[in-house]
Amino acid sequence: MSHRNNFAAGEFYHLYNRGTEKRNIFSNKNDYQRFVSILYLCNSEKKIHINDLLPRGSTSGKILHSLGNIDRGKALVDIGAYCLMPNHFHLLVREQADGNISHFMQKLMTAYTMYFNTRHERSGALFQGKFKSTHAGEDRYLKYLISV
Repeated sequence: MSHRNNFAAGEFYHLYNRGTEKRNIFSNKNDYQRFVSILYLCNSEKKIHINDLLPRGSTSGKILHSLGNIDRGKALVDIGAYCLMPNHFHLLVREQADGNISHFMQKLMTAYTMYFNTRHERSGALFQGKFKSTHAGEDRYLKYLISV
C-alpha cells in the first residue's frame, strides 16, 4: 500500500482511518480484542498467520493471553499509543526504518478486514480508502495525542 507521505525513520506519526461510509469497524468486544491482537502481531518483519497460532474457534481473549509466547522477530514500528472508536482508530507510531509504516499499515488493515469480513459475513472494503497520517514532530502535538 503506497502512501503519499514520506515517512522518516525515528519520527512520530499520527495514523488514522475510519470505516467506509463512516460505518462501524468494531461491533463488539471481540472485534476490539482482535484488532489489538492483530496490531501486535502485524508489527513484525515476519509473516505471521493468526489462524496457524490457535485452534479454530478460539476466542480473542485466548489470543490476547497467548501473544507473549509468539516470536515476532523485529518490530516494524514503535507504538506509542492507540485509540479505538466504534467507526475509526488512531495510532501514534514511530518508524524504525524506511518503509516500515506503510508495510505495517498494509498488514494491519488487510488482516483486520479479512477477520471482520469473515466474522460478520460480509465482503468488500472495510476502511475508507488509504490510511491518513500527520507528522507528530512537535512536543505539543505529541502531548495532545497521548492525553486525548
